[in-house]
Amino acid sequence: MHIILCSAAESGNSTLISKLGQGFGKCTFDGDSSFLDILNHCGPVAEYDLDESLLHLAISGGHLLTVEALLIAGADPDGPDDSEYSAIVLAAESGHDKIVQLLTKRGAKVPSDYLVLKCIIQSSYLDSQLREKFLHSLRHHNDADASLISVILIGGLQRYELLDDISEILREKVVRFQQKAESLVGLEPPLRLILHHYGPEVREEALDLADNDGRGLELFI
Repeated sequence: MHIILCSAAESGNSTLISKLGQGFGKCTFDGDSSFLDILNHCGPVAEYDLDESLLHLAISGGHLLTVEALLIAGADPDGPDDSEYSAIVLAAESGHDKIVQLLTKRGAKVPSDYLVLKCIIQSSYLDSQLREKFLHSLRHHNDADASLISVILIGGLQRYELLDDISEILREKVVRFQQKAESLVGLEPPLRLILHHYGPEVREEALDLADNDGRGLELFI
């Protein structure tokens, strides 16, 4: 079953994956491996020496319908925990914007990755479900770094309809920082405290973006 699913994911055979999910979704294979174990490369299946999960195979080929079929069948939108790249980062780095948006709408955690955030922000004004899931991820699954980068991108991409919501999320995270580190705050502005906390790598990523007219940086400051 695992070999069949790998071949279907790699070749983009979404119909086969859908039929296998409908017919064998509650079955076990190779001893104790469930269908969901195979989809998510966990349980006994995790012992196999594989470089990519089924979801990663489908994303690498840019197979949008196959990714959707895997998600409907029960694949974790974040991909396996031990994967070098999360599914959404792989999709963004491969230039598959629609897959990034699909994973976001299916509940994938949005990382503080420039390409992922740019893809979502560019399209969120046309898709209310995408916007809702994106804001939910920023609020519940991310620290302040993704929100900071998003604010810069909002200015650079001129997607100001997201500004109020993301600013509110950022304010909530500032309050949490103040509560956790009251002795460190003093007279230092909370935004500067957050930037200091996340170190030079995040600061450089947040500021070194494609923002040619400076609007994102101006908004951020």
